[in-house]
Amino acid sequence: MSDYSLTIHPRSKWSERAIDEKVSTRELEALILHAEGKENDDIADKLDIKYQSVKNLFYSITEKLDAENNSQALMKSISENLIKLTIDKKDYKVDKEEFADKFFDILKSELEPNTFDRFKTRLLNKLTEENE
Repeated sequence: MSDYSLTIHPRSKWSERAIDEKVSTRELEALILHAEGKENDDIADKLDIKYQSVKNLFYSITEKLDAENNSQALMKSISENLIKLTIDKKDYKVDKEEFADKFFDILKSELEPNTFDRFKTRLLNKLTEENE
């Protein structure tokens, strides 16, 4: 069982910018599969689309969210309420800060230091808000 899950938020919770930029649920589905460690050819099979279409989806969402790469697009998707990050608490208690550290360790190499610190802070704030 994984420590977390990523799901697409209902459009009503999306940021105005994401709605204005016309981010698609298909782009978010591909991004979630990428975050789960799937390769582009596996994502193509899962979504029943061509390999080049997967690359086009990633290009499109990184442009729409003004991200430099897929990892940054994922973090912006979480911070703009497009994707919901859920921590599974049924089997064990998760320390929010420890989880955020582990989650960001994966992405840290691809994010600039200021971006990394800002997203970590926003993630911790969101997790705290949802559990109050």
